[in-house]
This record gives sequence, structure tokens and C-alpha cells, in this order.
Amino acid sequence: MINSWSNGQRILAGFDCGFHILFLFCYASTTTLLALWGANHSPLPMSIIGYFVAWFQIVGATIDLAGQSSIAAQVRVPIS
Repeated sequence: MINSWSNGQRILAGFDCGFHILFLFCYASTTTLLALWGANHSPLPMSIIGYFVAWFQIVGATIDLAGQSSIAAQVRVPIS
């Protein structure tokens, strides 16, 4: 499917991938910090869940970054 795109469409898709990676760091770090803040201000059972949520945000962001990197590699535009 990507091979049928024009160079302009590939540039737009590449920009979208880069924009997604920028916001990936923003939302992953924000939700991790909020989960850690909530874990530090909660009683014991809820704090354990908060720490797990914080770590899983980092894991999820890493998996999302791997997916976006593979898409960005496919959208490369030849420089002419």
C-alpha cells in the first residue's frame, strides 16, 4: 500500500510519524509521573497498583516507539 503513495503523501506520513513520536514522550512521561504521584499519596494496596501502572506506561511507550519506528522506516522518501 505504501508503495502506491506519492512523495508528498510519504512526506506527510513521515511528518505524522515524527509528530506521534514527540507526543509519545509527552503523554508517557506525564501519565507515568501522575501514576507515581498517585501511588505516593495512596494507601498500600492502591500504591502498588499505581507503581505497576507507572512501569507499564514505560513499557507501553517502548512498544509504541518500536511500532512507530517500523512505520517510519517504511515511509522513507528518496532524496532527489
